[in-house]
Amino acid sequence: RRLVAEVPDNACAHHQLAQMYLGRGDVAAAVAHAGQARRISPSDLPYALTACDALCAARQVDEATAVIRECMTRVAECDVQDLLRLGELAETLGRPEDARAAYNLARARAPAQHDALLRRGGSHFARGDVTAAAHDFRRAWRLAPENRQIMMSLVSALARLPTTTSDVRLERELAVCLADERLDPNHLRAIASRQVLRKPGIRRLVE
Repeated sequence: RRLVAEVPDNACAHHQLAQMYLGRGDVAAAVAHAGQARRISPSDLPYALTACDALCAARQVDEATAVIRECMTRVAECDVQDLLRLGELAETLGRPEDARAAYNLARARAPAQHDALLRRGGSHFARGDVTAAAHDFRRAWRLAPENRQIMMSLVSALARLPTTTSDVRLERELAVCLADERLDPNHLRAIASRQVLRKPGIRRLVE
């Protein structure tokens, strides 16, 4: 703070203060200092990312969305974690299209990683599109078959697929999930049994 008082045009100092105030929960001060850092040095991506955090914390939806979209246009400067974070922030703002756009960029940047698929699937699932969610969770599972969170997400999505979905495919996929000894079978069966007991073949798997 002393440095800001002595050199008010020091963008780095404003940025550090914004992060400090965010950590303390002083959202208004964080927004003010993040804005100052951006005004002084608009080309610095870290300052824009911190501004996203501050504006989201302040629930300034339109302003935060604008900065998120700006950051996504600078994808070459973002790493995968930056893009995933932008997606998460967009989700908290109720902007699922922007969230999925960020996850798509992260997926393009690191196609061998499962994180973007898992989060994009979660976005679909949260909005009731279980078919798209199951598709993303399947692809994530192929990349990280040992990942418990992906397995649980896939089972949850499979268990909620509509009755038009092939019972044979569901039986096969659920059987693989339910047989995985690294997971809690009771928990998995509880999830799987909620929506699929109407399917006789699948009922046999969860009884």
